[in-house]
Amino acid sequence: MTTKRRFITLCACVTTAFVGFAGPATMSMVTPGGMVPHAAALPFPMTPDSPEIKTQWINPAARSQDDDAPVRVLLESLEPSTIHVGDTTRARLRISNKGSEVVRNLSIQAQRASKQNSLADARSILASDSSAFQVAGLKFKLPDQLEPNQEIIIDVELPTAPDQDRSLSISNPGIYPLTLNVNGDQGQGDAYVGSTHFLLSVLNPDTQSVSDETQESPGMTMLWPLSAKIDIIAGETGAAPGSAHLILKNENLAAELAQGGRLYQLLDAYVQATTEGGAASTSSGAPHATSNSAAAKLREGSCLALDPQLVDTVSRMSQGYSVADQRPSPVAPKLRLRDSWGSEADDVPSTPGSSPVVAGEWLAKLRGVAKDSCVVALPWANVDINALGRTGNEWLLREALSQGASTIEQIVGVAPLRNVVVPASGYVTEQTVAGLGVADSPLEDTTGDTNGNTGDSPQQLGTSGNSTSGSSNATPARKPEDAWEYAQSHNPGVTEPAKPHGGETALNDNSLPNPDSGFHSSQPNSPIRVLVSDNTVWDVPRAGQFAALGPNIMGVGYQSSLAATLAALGTDPETVGYSSPATRFDFRIDSGTARSLNAQAALRMSVDEKAHGTDSGESADNTPILVTPSALLGSVDDARALLNTASDLLSHNLARPVPLTQAITPSAEQEADLQRQSDQAGSSETSSRFGAPYDDPTVATDTEILRVTQQGNYIDDLTHLMVNDPAIALTRYQFTAPLQRDLLRALTLSGRRSLATYDPTVAETDSILNLNREMLVNLRRSVTLLPPGNVYTRTSASSPLLIVARNGLPLPVDAHIMYQGPEGAVIHTPDQQRIPAQGSITTQMTADLPNDRERTDLTLWLATPSGNAISDSVDIGVQTRAGFFGVYGVVALIVGLIFALLFRMRRMVKKPSTTSPASEPTKRSIKAAQTDSSVSSDTTDDTRNERRLNNGHADQNSGSPRPPGR
Repeated sequence: MTTKRRFITLCACVTTAFVGFAGPATMSMVTPGGMVPHAAALPFPMTPDSPEIKTQWINPAARSQDDDAPVRVLLESLEPSTIHVGDTTRARLRISNKGSEVVRNLSIQAQRASKQNSLADARSILASDSSAFQVAGLKFKLPDQLEPNQEIIIDVELPTAPDQDRSLSISNPGIYPLTLNVNGDQGQGDAYVGSTHFLLSVLNPDTQSVSDETQESPGMTMLWPLSAKIDIIAGETGAAPGSAHLILKNENLAAELAQGGRLYQLLDAYVQATTEGGAASTSSGAPHATSNSAAAKLREGSCLALDPQLVDTVSRMSQGYSVADQRPSPVAPKLRLRDSWGSEADDVPSTPGSSPVVAGEWLAKLRGVAKDSCVVALPWANVDINALGRTGNEWLLREALSQGASTIEQIVGVAPLRNVVVPASGYVTEQTVAGLGVADSPLEDTTGDTNGNTGDSPQQLGTSGNSTSGSSNATPARKPEDAWEYAQSHNPGVTEPAKPHGGETALNDNSLPNPDSGFHSSQPNSPIRVLVSDNTVWDVPRAGQFAALGPNIMGVGYQSSLAATLAALGTDPETVGYSSPATRFDFRIDSGTARSLNAQAALRMSVDEKAHGTDSGESADNTPILVTPSALLGSVDDARALLNTASDLLSHNLARPVPLTQAITPSAEQEADLQRQSDQAGSSETSSRFGAPYDDPTVATDTEILRVTQQGNYIDDLTHLMVNDPAIALTRYQFTAPLQRDLLRALTLSGRRSLATYDPTVAETDSILNLNREMLVNLRRSVTLLPPGNVYTRTSASSPLLIVARNGLPLPVDAHIMYQGPEGAVIHTPDQQRIPAQGSITTQMTADLPNDRERTDLTLWLATPSGNAISDSVDIGVQTRAGFFGVYGVVALIVGLIFALLFRMRRMVKKPSTTSPASEPTKRSIKAAQTDSSVSSDTTDDTRNERRLNNGHADQNSGSPRPPGR
């Protein structure tokens, strides 16, 4: 594609997307009437500081005092982090002057709010200014003043006993919001200059455990995510046997896997928390915990949530990898022998990866832990499945949801829970639910092979939500490749997107997907469980934490306030789309330690709410608590603190472990209730029954969706064009699958939900899509038509036209030659052309062309069997030889007549005249010749004849005219 064409395409993308932009985005709330807005997408990415989008990230009224405060107050530690009634705790603060003025007369004031019985209310207090903290405690002055850019670290004791002087006066156990305010003088008198907020957990040792056997504690299930941002150079294609050589952009993942790295410590923390003597675990497995221990309970009530992309990449790393800035093309043209001497055209500068052994060791440790644990697959690359739903591309959704379980089972050796979807966004849209049948792979027959040969015996695929991890008799779900080949053999149209107009490829189709077009996937045979925030479902049948989202698709709700609090953990706290806009602010105002304390307190408060209800009237219930940290759990210290809190609750019987399979399976009564409600409701025409309850600034923009749609559809076209060959180990789906996974990485939510990393993540998305498109263009140009010239001249109307079709792909292709021409032009082409792998064929065509044209211009291109353009088009002109002479014969006749006329005129001018002086010598010569008695008349005649016959024409002195040009 030329630079000009790329520019036009980009402009078209932006223009198309911009049509839907109606002005600055505003916060939306759920209204009592049920009119719930969804997370509308922006036309193109905007930095969170943009006026059009800033209010979706940050509520202007939340923490308004601290947003521009001259002094930053960070809580470094709190020892102990949980206290009993009457205890004193010690806070370490880091106070820094980020303004331009000296701050004098510094003082610190400790204040608290009242005990909170609702986590939602506690989050509101944390988003408020200091006026919400009405009980004052310790206040003392600091001896130092703060110069600009100077910081100090101080320790502050926080007494809580009611009878103690300058105490926070806490007499009842519970969760209390605290603030530490700093006042100072910047030359205008004493005033507020900064603060930090956090939640303090106060326990009662007398009621720390539930001893009454008749009182059942709330159930608790924890997901433990292992995911990472993977920097594979985009544009990868598949290889066989085995995988293609892995090329990474950097060694970031290796650093996370090494001892002391994030992934190493996250896995190690889980091992230590779920096994007795977990630190001594080896690749052969961890020691088992006793059934009554806290470790055993946590293992029972937790589940490893694995990102299949991470597992796949680490496995490939263990086999060797490279680090480079680019990758070679798999369809680079072959050089002639004389041009290849000393050439390194196919090579790219690279460095061998440093950590294959480290990757292997981490993977071995994961296998040892997983074999005795529950395992569930996250969407591939933590992709936003709602963004995939907007593309309408079923095969991208299959790669995101179906491939992961197969990958984990193959590499880790444990069958993950089937038919469980964990959306990274915390909610699903109606458009996405329409395609979730792919998570079950309901297509019959599991005997198909990768060459497209399928059996005829139907077999239900997938397992119900009651399946247990690691079951040896679990029926494996159909892999996307098998589903592709099955669909291709039974209904080829399912595997192809709609045709672009005018012979354009899908890469140049600038129309946004139709949101009402839906998916081709059928209703799942087995129930699909979708874990969503409880406030993202509002107008569907519900029973407890379960909601009927669609036929055989059930939402399983988790507490939105708890999940939103956990999302703020780590160095890059996240803003989730299901969180109340009133509680959104820049969470980096408070330290990671403060946010960790909030998460620990939130977990304790959630358990208490389930056990005792809330002051706002919500009664206790027996639905289990689903603890769902963000997939990118950034801080290892935060992770350990969260595990310790869960273990503490289980060990004191304040919570009981519930396996994930049990937590996501409704009881018989709940299923009956859901069915009854569904029967009464019938088919609902409500356009918005579930989804994002508020504006979500993290959703993919229209331009990003358009680009992924274009490239995803073209990948489908390319896969459909190729043909599996039994003599070639590589299959068509294997070749293009890595290109699909590029698009999943481009739409990941990892890093996109944080104020700190949104812009870099969007830039990475753009880079991935650019490199992926460049590779697709290279692949497209490798399958093309090569006409012998721009103009064909035929001897007759029945003469064949010859054209060469070239294929640079590693598999044969089945293509049709499509054309576009004037009315009445018909080209007869073979029904199908099979072009060999990395080869070419010459094709004959005949053409019926209009008789009123001397030349007919045509445009030709290669297309898939169903007509989708796959190659660049070529322009040719066709004319017959009869037509050639018809036109040019008339021209030649006119030119001939002109030359004849000029010749006649010239001859008339040169005719001798009796009055001409120049003729006298001639007359004298002739007279002399006539009187010469030595020359006979016969000799004279012979000489004249010889001159005329010299060289077949008259010579200069013959007296006859010369032909033109002689």
